[in-house]
Amino acid sequence: MACYNWLGFSTVLPKNAKDRFLRHEFNWRSKSQKQGAWVVWITTIWSIWNLRNNIIFRHGNLDVAKHVGVTGFCLGGALSIASANLVSNLDAAVAFYGFPSSGREDPTIPYSPLQTHFGELENFVGFSDVKIAKKFKEELKLEDLNEPIASYEVHIYPGVGHAFMNRSSERIKKRNNMELPDEDEVAVQLSWSRLEIWMTEYLAS
Repeated sequence: MACYNWLGFSTVLPKNAKDRFLRHEFNWRSKSQKQGAWVVWITTIWSIWNLRNNIIFRHGNLDVAKHVGVTGFCLGGALSIASANLVSNLDAAVAFYGFPSSGREDPTIPYSPLQTHFGELENFVGFSDVKIAKKFKEELKLEDLNEPIASYEVHIYPGVGHAFMNRSSERIKKRNNMELPDEDEVAVQLSWSRLEIWMTEYLAS
């Protein structure tokens, strides 16, 4: 329910799995709400299914992870920032070019270590633009001066736009059609290395 509340969905989830599945198909006011709900449903079911298969077919164990981290891109990036604020016992979060919408829980106070990545040429105003990234960085500095908060990093990469980490041919074509710059290999590799260092620091035991 925490995911739905953050997305702004007002709903009651049935206990029956079949009814809950059908609710994701028919119970939303708009196409964007429906798509967001399906992301939550598919991610949850896929995770459970993979765990089940590992236990049954690979003789795996139901081990509870000692440390938990999240990362995401675009909407997933916004959810990762929100998770650093809303999810208890989260050990680390890394967000790529996405920011939670206003009116939700204040995302400027991360309670878990948070690393974020934005392109200098981001232009999705209010969701993923360089102004909101710089404002976020300044707000974190002010919060940290008033009262120490969780570790954070805000990285802004020059000369790249939204989805600069996605190097698929489809995404490159879409970026070109939107007159966004193509990906920068240096920025991509630097981002991956920063993510790896961050997650290793907070998740390794």
